[in-house]
Amino acid sequence: MYHFKKTSLALVVVSCLAGCAVSVGPGEGAQKLSDASLESLQKQFEVGVASRDDVATQLGAPDSKMLAGSFEIWKYHYVRRAAVGIIFVGVPVGTTKNASFYFDNQSGLLKKVDFESHQG
Repeated sequence: MYHFKKTSLALVVVSCLAGCAVSVGPGEGAQKLSDASLESLQKQFEVGVASRDDVATQLGAPDSKMLAGSFEIWKYHYVRRAAVGIIFVGVPVGTTKNASFYFDNQSGLLKKVDFESHQG
């Protein structure tokens, strides 16, 4: 009887795990943000030294630009979607990263970098 319970439990666990699958799609948006962090961006683009041209050369054209007071703000967006299937039910997961670069409107030099990253 003990052996039957262990075997049944093992079969249930294997059956549940067999229903799991992970599907990962390609990233969308600024691909160079895929491995980025606030620290890596601050190291790559030094405040007061980096210019709009430096950022555009490294990351490409921004997804959006806007003016706010004396700043020109460039925004980059990266999304990597994935889905985990658990017994025929898909659960969305993935990564979203947003980077904002604040440039002095007159000199064109970088004044600030903001970065957000979300999992799930």
